[in-house]
Amino acid sequence: MRRLPSCLLLLIALWGCEPQPSPIRHDPIVVYASYADERYLPELFADFTEETGIPVTVAYDRSDVHAQNLILNIGSPPVDVFLSRSVAHLWNTANEGALRPITAVNLANVPEMLRDQDALWTAINYQQSVIVHGSGAREPYPVSFVDFADATYKGRVCVSSSSLPANRLVLAMMIADLGAKRTERVVRNWMRNLAVAPFKSEADLMAAVEADECEFGIASGWQVDPDLLVIRPLPAYLQIEGIGIGRHSRYPDSAEQLVNWMLSEPVNQHHAQSVQAMPVIGRPFDAEAGQVPATAGWNDEDARLLAERASYH
Repeated sequence: MRRLPSCLLLLIALWGCEPQPSPIRHDPIVVYASYADERYLPELFADFTEETGIPVTVAYDRSDVHAQNLILNIGSPPVDVFLSRSVAHLWNTANEGALRPITAVNLANVPEMLRDQDALWTAINYQQSVIVHGSGAREPYPVSFVDFADATYKGRVCVSSSSLPANRLVLAMMIADLGAKRTERVVRNWMRNLAVAPFKSEADLMAAVEADECEFGIASGWQVDPDLLVIRPLPAYLQIEGIGIGRHSRYPDSAEQLVNWMLSEPVNQHHAQSVQAMPVIGRPFDAEAGQVPATAGWNDEDARLLAERASYH
């Protein structure tokens, strides 16, 4: 039998092979975030990159710095996704036109109370502002933040700085609930009842409560010291971790994919559990809060001025 020339055999072999498509190369998207543990988010986003092929770079700084850079469009590297635990910063960047509407399909699964009405930002998890105390705290126990204005609590209360977003949120929601004048009277009485001057950080506050320097403290609910006991006051004021897409994002389609991934049920629940929060997807939501979180943005400047007048620093 005649043997086919080797070159013809090679051509036949090549005809029988289907060309393999080249993998799509994606440019990295940039996430602005404020996390003490700078290893956590890159580890979380590694799963997103594995699923989509889209690399993620995380740029860390204070939330207010990120918000200002986003508004002025001067961040380096430029932001694609803004992640923040300050509703006021999310609200302000949206109000200044620095965020674009989110079109992610999974956004529809977030309770309306926990997202911007124009879809410019959404919560990805939430936590409640709380009262913390040690085992030696005496009765009566407070049931609301307003209770701390009573003379019963003189020398028993601790707070952290009013410059912290979590504390400004409490003031902003109290303004919405009680009005500015009554809230100011309450806060002035807080200052009279303090055991020590306001702490610079929440970690310092919790250490003082644990050391019995004060019986009760107002805390955000994030990362509460496990040695402390928690009271969940009513009305409940919700802290959120929120996400938005920069108006000048270089890769908005990739940014949308990341937001949609964060709002997928398994990822959303895993992330919430990792940061000791409640997921916004896949569980019943009891809207027991006194005000929607966006209130913190609407009243943030009023809360700042009130704290200044009440000598709450």
